[in-house]
Amino acid sequence: MTHTTDGILGWAGSGLLYVQRFPRSAFLLVVVALTIAAPAAPGTALVAAQRSLGDATILASAPGHGRVVAVADARVVLDPTTGPVRGAPAPAADPSGDRYNAGLAGSAVGQLFGTEDGQDGACTATVVASQSGSVLATAGHCVFLDGQWAQDIEFIPGRDGRRAPYGRWKVDSVAVDQRWAKGQDWSHDVAFLRLAPQDGKTIAAVTGAQGISFSLPADQPPVTLLGYPGEEPFDGTTLRRCSAPAAATDDPAGARSWGMACEMTAGFSGGPVLTDFDPAAGAGYVIGVGSHYRLSSNDRWSARLDDDALALYRSMDSAGPA
Repeated sequence: MTHTTDGILGWAGSGLLYVQRFPRSAFLLVVVALTIAAPAAPGTALVAAQRSLGDATILASAPGHGRVVAVADARVVLDPTTGPVRGAPAPAADPSGDRYNAGLAGSAVGQLFGTEDGQDGACTATVVASQSGSVLATAGHCVFLDGQWAQDIEFIPGRDGRRAPYGRWKVDSVAVDQRWAKGQDWSHDVAFLRLAPQDGKTIAAVTGAQGISFSLPADQPPVTLLGYPGEEPFDGTTLRRCSAPAAATDDPAGARSWGMACEMTAGFSGGPVLTDFDPAAGAGYVIGVGSHYRLSSNDRWSARLDDDALALYRSMDSAGPA
């Protein structure tokens, strides 16, 4: 479920988002418009330590929880559950889409399956750090396209060939920006999902979670893209990686995107674009999600996580007890 902008295959109103909640017994469709309240201040339980990441101030939770909240210069940063990643060197340009599943990437990134308009499809999604431990990031078009919600959505973290080492997880709720839902605005091709727990455990407790950073300044950061491409020469069964020392920002579709050269094919949609990425630990900070590309080039474009994406994220993190 990756979209092209050549002959587009494709996909708020201020203060509005669309949410779909899935009753666990019946998968009935409910569409709700929610008013987004002003962002809440970090809870006192989170203010345990301070450090710095560029121009952002970090307010860290208790050690080992991997849940970090930072609010400064309109930027919010949450650490990976494996701990902070700082000083990672910029990666070399590598558009190959070679196989990769090291460390946290091999557990917290996975394949997202669903049915859109009667057709089965697959995307990529990532467990991201959150208070609830139950939040996934992916692309908006992976869950909502042409006025229809995807059905029977299932997440398989760490898929490796025929193996599903961390099980299969059902989606409880989904949020997309109405500018994507109504206008297929590529700048807002972002979705956050909340997963139902299994055996009393959240997804993050089982797989760990990548860090996440919102409203990163558009200064061409170093980027790594992970995904499950499913068209030739790939088969959609293994995690792949591309990297670039500096993201492009001149998206021909006119969207506010991170761009890079990458050979991954359809299926990389929703995959994490990470910065400050440590390839040995497989950990970094998600700053965007795989979105679209042109058939005439190997450029891959990813929707940025901005303040509007933060509102979607918070709606899923506070959707109810996990």
